[in-house]
Amino acid sequence: MKKITFFIFLMTFSIGNAQIDPSDDFEGNGNITWKADNNEMNTSFDNPAPGGINTSAKVLEYSDEGGTYSNIQFDLSTDTNVKYDLTTKNVFTLKVFVPTPTVAVTQSKILWLKLQDGSKGGNSWEGQVVKEQAYEYDVWQELTFDFSSIKSSLDRSRLVIQFNGENNSEHVKAYIDDISIGEGDGTVVDPPAAPVPSIADGNAYSIYNDTNGYTSTFPVEYSFGSATDVDLDDGTDVNNALKVDLSSAGFGQGEGGPDDVSEYNYVNFNYWYSGTSGFRFVMIDNDGTVSEFHYEIGSVAEGDQADIVSETWTQLSIPMSFFTDSGMDSSKLFQWKVDRYRVDSNNGGLLFLDNIILTKNNILSVEDTNTFKSIIYPNPTSSRLTISAPKIINNVAIYNLLGKQVMSIEVNKNTESIDVSNLPSGVYLIRYNVDNAVGTAKFVKQ
Repeated sequence: MKKITFFIFLMTFSIGNAQIDPSDDFEGNGNITWKADNNEMNTSFDNPAPGGINTSAKVLEYSDEGGTYSNIQFDLSTDTNVKYDLTTKNVFTLKVFVPTPTVAVTQSKILWLKLQDGSKGGNSWEGQVVKEQAYEYDVWQELTFDFSSIKSSLDRSRLVIQFNGENNSEHVKAYIDDISIGEGDGTVVDPPAAPVPSIADGNAYSIYNDTNGYTSTFPVEYSFGSATDVDLDDGTDVNNALKVDLSSAGFGQGEGGPDDVSEYNYVNFNYWYSGTSGFRFVMIDNDGTVSEFHYEIGSVAEGDQADIVSETWTQLSIPMSFFTDSGMDSSKLFQWKVDRYRVDSNNGGLLFLDNIILTKNNILSVEDTNTFKSIIYPNPTSSRLTISAPKIINNVAIYNLLGKQVMSIEVNKNTESIDVSNLPSGVYLIRYNVDNAVGTAKFVKQ
């Protein structure tokens, strides 16, 4: 009788193209295939400043010697049809160190992460979603980039990392370490309900509010590349506010007013913004051709008409004369839209709009206007800033021009002297609450 021996081969295989979470510590433990675009890259460089939060031996060196669109990037898989599943893991974390440049630069100290669709080839940027974080020179920092706003998206396969913007030829030397993707902390970025403004003049025209919705069909037009996302909330979404995702290239636009707006002197709205750069409120007269007249909010560049305040409801009352003086014909069909303000490249963020109202008078009542007859001095200042108001100042917050809060103080009196000596030199926005109303002003720290 013959003895028959069976050999059983155990094989490991994967069914389909399951996602492998990308990570790299640059010590030989990574699973990322990096690509340098318009720069030099070294994925095994000696850590130039071991210490603090990063004592590892090896890091990635990023050397941009003037590449106009310099970046580094990687695809989730060699097959660009394999997309990120962002349902639970949607937050990228990395460490970054940027030494003080040896030559002067003018670009903002911003690091961008962009999720793109690599299967589009040369058009992978179309529909990209951009998140940004500010960094400081000469210190290792851990930065997080939260893409939970697109957690239901299944069309992103590529991550792009870019320092200081596009379309510039300034040099950047930087170092990256310990990149990974993980679960967010569950923080809800949607804002609370917007405060309802009191209308001093009863003769007003409401374009949109929580009660009456839109006075006419919205949207007439909207476009966000492949990431179309303009939602009029209906109770299933957030707070009956108009939600616009500015992460992708595009805008929201719609009819929203009478054919003739010449009798109104102000356009008013509340906004809540999770980005750091800014957006534009645009009014349009349309008689077959469209002319656009932009009111820029928080552009960080010269010429912005209002400072941006991030992640808090802010009310703006824009004089209609701003648009008519720019050339808008207020007797023609009225439309409006919002879009991103392009500083150097795409800037992201969720924008919520509410209580869009046309009024004959400023939406602030006379009493409210008197509330903000505040005095802020000295301006500029090198050490202390004094704020004084005719009524009790509840609290004060100070923001840099990226919209990041750098100081918050409970006051509860009419006058307060604030020590700003530890703030870096630059322009700041001070936001103060007086008698349940909010005022803002700029000051310069020398």
